[in-house]
Amino acid sequence: MSYKCTLRSCAIGMCTLVMLLVTHTTLIAQSPSSVFVQSIDWSADGTRIAISSREALTIYDMAFNPLVSLPFPIDINFDLQSATFSPDGTRLLMGNQILDSTTLQTALTIVDYILPYSGQWSPDGTEIAFSGADDRELRIYSALDGRLLRTFTSIEWVAGAEFGPYWSPDGRYFVTRAGRDEIYVMDARQGTRIARYQVNATDILPAVWSPDSTRIALEAYTDVPVGSPGSSPTPGSTTRATRYSTIILEVSTGRTVIEIFGRAARIIWNPDGTQIVGFQGENLNLWDVNTGVLLGSYPFPPSRNGAVEYSLYGGRILMATIPRNEAPASLQSVSEPIVPSRTLPAMQQTGEGGLITILIPDPSPGRLASIAAACNAPPALLVNAERDAPQALINQITALPPDAIPPACRADLLAVAEALQAEQSQ
Repeated sequence: MSYKCTLRSCAIGMCTLVMLLVTHTTLIAQSPSSVFVQSIDWSADGTRIAISSREALTIYDMAFNPLVSLPFPIDINFDLQSATFSPDGTRLLMGNQILDSTTLQTALTIVDYILPYSGQWSPDGTEIAFSGADDRELRIYSALDGRLLRTFTSIEWVAGAEFGPYWSPDGRYFVTRAGRDEIYVMDARQGTRIARYQVNATDILPAVWSPDSTRIALEAYTDVPVGSPGSSPTPGSTTRATRYSTIILEVSTGRTVIEIFGRAARIIWNPDGTQIVGFQGENLNLWDVNTGVLLGSYPFPPSRNGAVEYSLYGGRILMATIPRNEAPASLQSVSEPIVPSRTLPAMQQTGEGGLITILIPDPSPGRLASIAAACNAPPALLVNAERDAPQALINQITALPPDAIPPACRADLLAVAEALQAEQSQ
């Protein structure tokens, strides 16, 4: 099977669309010109993507056609530009403002003693939590009228953009850091202590909840003697080194489920909670959370870490990176054995241009079946997904009435099926 590159216009510049065929992944890369991407977020129904850059907040459809854009003033605080959809997709939270997601007009502004870049939606979309300007305070507001509903204060935990508190997906808890090596779990309604756990590390950073609210992924840093396996020298010390890892913690007991060694940043879970992805050096890595096995590694041009987000049903990953210089994009899939890398045509970048990439992390019959089951697809479609017949599945999806399955499910199924078909044709 062959694919040809096409060009199409995007609000963030001319985008080069490239299909890369390698074992275990099909990649589509787009190269916006001179755009510093601050955040990306998929809407709850998976039909829209919010991309916040240095210049503007823009909403795109699934084909990257721009729907509406909000230019930023030149002197805006960059920390206030990240935007996230409300759970129902009708609004966006950007700094201390709530915007209508169709028009990007301001619907509500929360003005109080808060860190405006620390906001997060409650899972039901009715409330918004901010860290107070005091690092020992959490404030929760109504997302409808901006009223202050609850304030939690404690000397046991720390608040702030890096430390949380972070709302659990089921809405029952917050988790934050209690000390350099401790996490604190509190009741989201009362602010009372549920648990405090010490982590086997010297220092920990942001906690990320699993989709089922039973586990937490932590970035961990541990001081060790120089020469210890998996460690890096500590700047300014001749005797000490740092070992970096990701720790998966069970919330009900504080037990470490698994520790994955190596420095990872911007960690997120896939929708079914079986995998995590994170930036590690100049790679986006994918791990199995039960075994710690590295499932895939996707190198990108020399850059700074940007943002990463799964699609609604987990078939695609949207990644934004910030290249440091002009360089060809080289990508590879890592399995056993490592597959030789294949190089994309050079993607010219200027200044702090942003590179937006769509990855298909797991083109497999199992992933197709998981997506089909998650969106209650017709039984016949599930059969073709399970029996490893991607072309039959593609034909079947294409022939379905528009309202037979959710648009985001259709997009994920087609992306994974086409990737699997391309892989099989090599």
